[in-house]
This record gives sequence, structure tokens and C-alpha cells, in this order.
Amino acid sequence: MTTRPGLNVVAAELRPPGMTLVGLEQMNLGHHVKPLRKRMAKTYPRLDVLVVLTEQDREAYDRLLNGRLKLVVIPNTVHDVTGPRADLARRRVLAAGRFEYQKGYDMLIEAFAAVHAEHPDWQLRICGDGKLRKQFEQAVADHGLNGSVELPGPSDTLPAEMEQASIYALSSRFEGFPLVLLEAMGKGMGVVAFDCPTGPRDIVRDRENGMIVPPKDPGAFAAGLLALIEDEELRRRCGEAAAQTAHEYTIEAIGPRWEALFRDLA
Repeated sequence: MTTRPGLNVVAAELRPPGMTLVGLEQMNLGHHVKPLRKRMAKTYPRLDVLVVLTEQDREAYDRLLNGRLKLVVIPNTVHDVTGPRADLARRRVLAAGRFEYQKGYDMLIEAFAAVHAEHPDWQLRICGDGKLRKQFEQAVADHGLNGSVELPGPSDTLPAEMEQASIYALSSRFEGFPLVLLEAMGKGMGVVAFDCPTGPRDIVRDRENGMIVPPKDPGAFAAGLLALIEDEELRRRCGEAAAQTAHEYTIEAIGPRWEALFRDLA
């Protein structure tokens, strides 16, 4: 069983006699460079099965491989959905992750500027660090958000951060399968996520357990935030449904799907 493209390719090329080969993909196909995708198309059909994280992934890999390989969708598991719930009365939006282009914090800061214009008593807190810190700090200043947007650095206690916020923001340009989104949902937070490739669409049902908005659109993201901020009943209803959704991704729920696959392969 191999867990990243390089290892999947090596396993497929070696094809050890007597072995059943299970490949696992942790990132959406479009994230991989073109030479690697060409290599995948050539070698992956020698695997016995490829496990992907979302239905979007399954469709993309099926097109690449022209239906020549068994594809199974099994999402990752969330580690912990226990402990205290988020404070849904807290006027704070939380985001967390590396300060990189992928995470789209430039768009999140722009979206929050529109929120701040309507609700200056709300705060945005982005936990993380990385090479784009100075760029994001400048964006905060440019939008006049000093004092309303905090960039405190990485957090070793993200669950505690979630307990002190009411809305989680996932502004990524792309993802594999965003476990941090599920962790926030497990805390009963209201969530807003871009419909980016891949993951959020498989997890979030719009206005049922969160808000999912068109990708790379700060205006739409602001509208999603404002919907949860201005409608406390919607925020609480989505938060309760989000907590139930997170339980569908525990090891107790997902583990049997792996066991069923292994039984089928055997």
C-alpha cells in the first residue's frame, strides 16, 4: 500500500509478484504537474486499486486513466470530535493554516473588509505562519483592519481556538481533503468554505451544515460570512448539523470502508 504519487508509480512499475497493490492519493489531480500526470496515466493501471478522497477526485482520475483502474472513494478521518463546543455567541471568525498562496488568506482578508464595514464589532483571527506573512500583514493594513484582524502565529491548541470562535473560514484555492474543516465542524462551528477543488463540496451542504460559495470570489465569501453573522438561528442550526456531519468521518465510521475494500481485494 503506497500513499503518494511517487511511491504509487514505483509500486506500479515494480509490480512485485504475488502482491496486491493499493495506491492512495491525498491531493487532487489538478495539483500535480503535467509530467507526473502523464506518468500516472501510463503506470497507475498496473495497480489493483486506487483510493481517492472525494467523488471529484474519482471522476478526474477516471478520465485520466480511461476507466482502466478500479477507483474507490474513502475520505480521511477526523481525529477528535469530542470536548467543549464552540461559543456560537462569540463575534470571531477563525482560520488556520500555512501562510501560503493555496490557503487564500489574501481573499479572506478582502472578504472580511466587507464584513467589517457592516459589523465592526466582529474579529478575524488567522492562526499560522509562512513566507507570505508580510504580504498578509500589509493587506490587513491596506484594508484598515488593524485591531480587527489578528495574525497571532501558529497555534498548538487549535481546538481551544475553535472553542473561542463561532465561525470557521476555509478560503483555500485548492485542497486535498481539508481535515481542519471537519475539526471545526466537530466543534459545532458555523463554517464558510470556497467550493474549491477538492473536498468542501463533499462535506458542506449549503445552508444545511455550513455555507459553500463560488471559488476565488471574495464578494461571495463575504456574503457567506454575513449570512451566518446576521442570522444567529442559521448559525446555530448549521453548527449543530456540522457537528453531526463530523461524526461521519471518525475512524469508527470510515475504518469499516477500508476493511470492506481489503476483504474485496483478498
